[in-house]
Amino acid sequence: MKEYKVITALFLSAVMLGTAPLTVWGAESFSTGESFSDGTENIPDIVTDSALSGESSERDYELSIETGTDVELTESDFYDPEFRVEKYVKVRNSGKKETRVRVDASGLKNFEVDDQMAKWSEDYEEQDSKRLLKPGETLDFFVLPKQEYGTYDETFDFLADDGSRYPVHITMNREKNPTEKKSLEITEKSSESFPIMHWGYKTLPEARIYVLKNFTDMNMELSFDYSKDCSVSLSGNTSLAPGESTELSLCPQMGLPVGEHDLGVTVTAKTATGETITKKIWDSFRVDSRTFQGLVDTIEPVTGITNGVEKTADALHLPSVLKVYGAEADGEKTTFSADVKWDVENCAYNPKNTASQSFTVNGQLELREGENNEELDTSVKIKVQVDAYKALNRPVIDPTWTRVITNYAELSLRDISNEADGYFFVAAESQKELEKGNYIAQVKVAKSELNHYPKLKYIPEGTHYLYCRAYKEESGHTEKYGEWSEGFLLKVNIKTPNAPVVQKLQVKKNDVKIILGSNTEELDGYDVVAARSKDGDEPSDYIKVQCRYSGNSKELILKGVPKGNWYIGVHGYKYLDGSNKKVLSKWAEVQKVTVKTSLVTGKPAVKSAKVSRQGTKRKVTVKFTVPKACDGTDWVLAKKVSQSEDGSYTYVSGYAYTKKNQTKTTVIFKNVKPGVYYLTGRAYVKGYAKNYTKWSEVKKVVVK
Repeated sequence: MKEYKVITALFLSAVMLGTAPLTVWGAESFSTGESFSDGTENIPDIVTDSALSGESSERDYELSIETGTDVELTESDFYDPEFRVEKYVKVRNSGKKETRVRVDASGLKNFEVDDQMAKWSEDYEEQDSKRLLKPGETLDFFVLPKQEYGTYDETFDFLADDGSRYPVHITMNREKNPTEKKSLEITEKSSESFPIMHWGYKTLPEARIYVLKNFTDMNMELSFDYSKDCSVSLSGNTSLAPGESTELSLCPQMGLPVGEHDLGVTVTAKTATGETITKKIWDSFRVDSRTFQGLVDTIEPVTGITNGVEKTADALHLPSVLKVYGAEADGEKTTFSADVKWDVENCAYNPKNTASQSFTVNGQLELREGENNEELDTSVKIKVQVDAYKALNRPVIDPTWTRVITNYAELSLRDISNEADGYFFVAAESQKELEKGNYIAQVKVAKSELNHYPKLKYIPEGTHYLYCRAYKEESGHTEKYGEWSEGFLLKVNIKTPNAPVVQKLQVKKNDVKIILGSNTEELDGYDVVAARSKDGDEPSDYIKVQCRYSGNSKELILKGVPKGNWYIGVHGYKYLDGSNKKVLSKWAEVQKVTVKTSLVTGKPAVKSAKVSRQGTKRKVTVKFTVPKACDGTDWVLAKKVSQSEDGSYTYVSGYAYTKKNQTKTTVIFKNVKPGVYYLTGRAYVKGYAKNYTKWSEVKKVVVK
């Protein structure tokens, strides 16, 4: 007697391109932050889902269908004809012993089950669906329909090693829609929508044209019912003979108020037999409130301009837009922003005059077509005051581009100092604390770095003020400072995590293990770098290397570090709730290490790949060379290959057979089924983790 276990849970749905049977994703469970065996990071969610929590079975062999035992394909799953549906199924070993998971698909005729993992990049390893599944581990499968339409009800089974069966029931009900018999057909002749018009418009837009055609074999009489906001006219009469057509023109009325207007037309056709056919035409027309009705506010003077700046609107910080009133909407005044062009060339400002200057600049609002239907005066004026010349005049913080992001602030100055070599930014609790030199965060920014988004980092949670002053370098490595700027309010709502504590560094070949102290705060993750130098308390001039760790592990491994002396930097981070934004801690104390092993260059090279047969069994024997100093190789026979434009093979996917941790220069794939395969491999050096070379050239292998 067959034994069945039914466990109900949620199931997920996914879609992928293509009409041929699709490849399944399959993966073991990982914890958040874990890496693949080759160090690949950023594991997709579908791979990192851990098994659902719950008590394990008391049985030695038992499987749980985590995504549910009933799979239903409905019309909503086929939402795009270019995509094909597939259903994701997760199987968990909920027994006490290890087991393999087999699929009995003998009951399927119109569906298929695939157990291969899709390989999207060379760093992802395939799922080994033949391996023993430990208690609590999972495997992933996809159920795929073979047909686009049809009504099917089928069942397949998952089997554990003791022969117990766990059925999954699949249903699909999707019929093609019958062809609709034509009667009165309405088609659009003009494809363009009505343009947006501004309140007070003086002309109507071009009408939308619709063609009405009689597809019946008898005469029909047309009548129309339409909304009050539109007008309708016909090119011919209201009677249509069989096959005859007429054109309907749809246009909005003049003088409509601000807002969205529905232009609906109901067309009723009556045939000679009394049959009534009703069709609807729907369009819309929008009247915008952007019709100039005057300035909202008085234009404020611009003050504190640095003496000697260029004679341009940007240098004088003249506003590029002004807020103006528009037409009323629902009894309320509306506003919009209008561009303004300033006549700076003809103002009285003289950049060569070192004395303070006050002058007026005339300007003109630049309104778009239709935004001044009432032809109002659009001229404007602004007063400007330029300070007298100072070598280190007080800088002005730019309120537009200076902003807080998590626990740091991006810095920008509206006005700089004439002879400054750089600027000193600080955050303080108040003006009094500033005068005492009690800064809670500080940074020096060279003049050349001002346009590269400098940052004031690790600002404590709370309300503070940002100040800035210019400095000039003098002889004897001293600095002369100017006046402090006005304070700029900083509100930081995020707590900065504590810096990690590095207890010990260990080197093994090209890997560096960082052991953190037990007093290190629990964080969401770490950034670890190898740097050629350090700048104060921080590493600088990083190189790109991988770091791997598991969850909140206190042991971090920096992979593939080249030979040489390196400064190792570690800082932690926490994510903002509901986002992927990192809140960084300060760097841990930077420590120096020496790596004595050179990185392995090159890649394996296949010398031969021979297919042999003994009875019904076939094997593929591969001989190859590897770069010096390698510890081993991994090889795959894959079913799919990608090609470049010149036809050469680039990478493989859909692994069929794998051989890992090979320490000789010959590898044998046994019990290979007939088919066309693509062979490739890569070598590795193993320190604390595997550091891979590039893949070998892909070689085609035909097994008959």
